Amino acid sequence: MSWIESRPDRFGNYDINSLRVDQAFINFTSDLASDVWLYELSADCLQCPYRLLQHVGKSAGDSVVKISTAFPHKFRFRSSDKELVVPEFNDSYQICDINHDFGEFGVYEVRATDSPDKICQMEVLLEPVNIYLPLVIVLLFVILVDILVWLSRNYHTVLPKLFCNKMFTNLKAPGVVERPKSSRLISLDAFRGLCILLMIFVHDGGASYRFMQHATWDGLQVADIIFPWFLWIMGVCIPISLKGQYKKQIPTKTIIKKAGIRGLKLLCLGLMLGTIGGSPQDLKFYRIFGVLQRFGITYFLCTLLAVWSLKERFQVNEEVFYHRNSFVKFKHLHKFQTVLQATLGLVVSITTPPSLDTVSEEWQDTLTEKFGAKIICSFGQVWVGVQTGFTFLTYPDEPVNILSRLGFRAVLQGLIGGLLCNWQQAGGWIPVNKNLWSLSYVLVTNAMAIILLGVMYVVIDLYKIWTGSPIMEAGMNSIFLYVVHLTVQKMSPWHWTYGSMDTHFLKLIESTWGISLWVLMAVWMHRKKIYYKTSQVDF
Repeated sequence: MSWIESRPDRFGNYDINSLRVDQAFINFTSDLASDVWLYELSADCLQCPYRLLQHVGKSAGDSVVKISTAFPHKFRFRSSDKELVVPEFNDSYQICDINHDFGEFGVYEVRATDSPDKICQMEVLLEPVNIYLPLVIVLLFVILVDILVWLSRNYHTVLPKLFCNKMFTNLKAPGVVERPKSSRLISLDAFRGLCILLMIFVHDGGASYRFMQHATWDGLQVADIIFPWFLWIMGVCIPISLKGQYKKQIPTKTIIKKAGIRGLKLLCLGLMLGTIGGSPQDLKFYRIFGVLQRFGITYFLCTLLAVWSLKERFQVNEEVFYHRNSFVKFKHLHKFQTVLQATLGLVVSITTPPSLDTVSEEWQDTLTEKFGAKIICSFGQVWVGVQTGFTFLTYPDEPVNILSRLGFRAVLQGLIGGLLCNWQQAGGWIPVNKNLWSLSYVLVTNAMAIILLGVMYVVIDLYKIWTGSPIMEAGMNSIFLYVVHLTVQKMSPWHWTYGSMDTHFLKLIESTWGISLWVLMAVWMHRKKIYYKTSQVDF
């Protein structure tokens, strides 16, 4: 394995420069006297058959194929080409199979042999490159920059501890004023900031790393956790907002009115952002329940139910959210939504993917998406976040109680989610599936969010090892960054290209540059105390 993402212009008769990100050459040959045909199966295609690829020549170079290395591949040599697709098992015409995770910019030779174990021979002609080395280098560089920035800001306190010299004990940087302690949970802003920066990185292509993209069907990758984490952290902030409003003696009717206005703002903003693209929007394929639309609806419903479950005035020392009435109301709401789905004929418990000929935009344009059948699971995602928010308010000075409750919820939801999906990326009783927003998907992403927030709470708010900067500043202006980056993400200076951009390294540099600009903008806005929010609770 090469430890640098570089490649020669040519390798023998192979034009290596023609390869793009996550591509490789494979030369298929056969030692058999009879005709041989090649069939292909990608590991990304769940429960799919082998598909006919081409006839295999007997001379070297006759059957060179350029393949994607984003997923492992299975290839099968067969003695018949009568079927365009064949099952993975019980194939009477099977000669031999090869199952391998091919690497970027590699050159391979796979040979069909009449072996008794039906295993093909493979030889690596040109070693692939290590696509993860650029990621490690950039991460180390970012960490180094963060450390240097932190040292420049805290040298007056670091030097005494480092050298243990009394002459430094009273040393302070000129103009440094001790800030009063704030009751604000910085970890909430840091969590939200991490989510928005990850989302911007993914929208910019994620440096073409496959694990940064959405899972094709079942499974969980980085892009799949961002949306549910945003929903969950919005729920955490709802009771914190209610506490502040009740302390200001704001009437309940006014609170509900403000929540409705905010939900409507998010709904309208999401509808407008859905038309970005320049051409007139075809209403036939218009996505009504997009990202911000779901935020607006679930925010209003959860705020309404939280206020409905609370007493006339918020009591910070009482964990009122676990009031029995709130669960009774949630049960009735769930029954109503179930009846509504049955009435509309929506089948949301589908756990098998569509066939190859139905995977298209038309398949996704279903009644499930039209009527927003995923709203109920999204509501549950936010609802669990609301419970976490009330835990922080109920035990403001009791970190042991906070962490024990967070840990219990994370373990419980993680175990249930793992059992439902049978601890598999694909499959199980209820697979982890973002497209269907399955129950296991909700539970697993909730558990991950709770664990991450718990770690941030310990590091940032409890022991103050880290201030949360610079992702904290991004979290305090997350709605602004989300809207503006969608509007200008293809413009300079945030986005640029250099040549063919055919390596992960170049794409990673471009994405890191764009993220850095957004972080600098968020830090500048925070210092100028400029915050754009739709209401009291930032999304």
